[in-house]
Amino acid sequence: MQTHITSFKERLINFFLLNLVGIGYILTNTLVSYNAPYPTLNMEFEASIPFVSNIIFPYLSYFVVATLIFVLPHNREKLAIYMFRFFFVAMITFSIFIIFPFENAFTRPTEEYTGVKWFLYILLNQDLRYNQMPSFHISLALLYSLIIIDFYKHKLIHWLAISWFFMICTSVLLMFQHHIADIISAIILVAISVYISNRSDVQVAIMNIYNRGVKKFKS
Repeated sequence: MQTHITSFKERLINFFLLNLVGIGYILTNTLVSYNAPYPTLNMEFEASIPFVSNIIFPYLSYFVVATLIFVLPHNREKLAIYMFRFFFVAMITFSIFIIFPFENAFTRPTEEYTGVKWFLYILLNQDLRYNQMPSFHISLALLYSLIIIDFYKHKLIHWLAISWFFMICTSVLLMFQHHIADIISAIILVAISVYISNRSDVQVAIMNIYNRGVKKFKS
């Protein structure tokens, strides 16, 4: 398969498409909220997990990582596969949110925040408690980590990517944003997307669709 290095414009378009997925997340969450309440999937011992307000900074760090990832000069073949994984995970996740809705069992304590922290919690509180399993936050963080590992060959960077992913997993628990079942199901879903996208016949189909899209944007 011939390798083509993507232009910055092409990467920017893909980044824009990924942000449209974020709009789908918000719409799904809002739609599901109309029929609340829903059952929860927490384990008993999770009630002992403390709330840590400062964990919001690493929790939201995936926005920064997502932006940096799309600046990297990916080749077109790999970028097409990455985008397939994103959209595959998003479609399955949003479908589960609608068909089998759950909500978080815990409520974050009310605290007075100031400065940047106050602003970040204003943003976070727009994310309602109904998009639970699988955790889309964890799915994206794992997909981003896999991209970093694939792009950089240095083992230190691999370990940093893995450590960052586990930090995200910890943050969603300490912020009362998700339960352990949400994390596990997200990891399984990403594993399925990787398995499917690694099939040679699927990769050929992905590239055909992606190249047609590129031609339409250029024409």
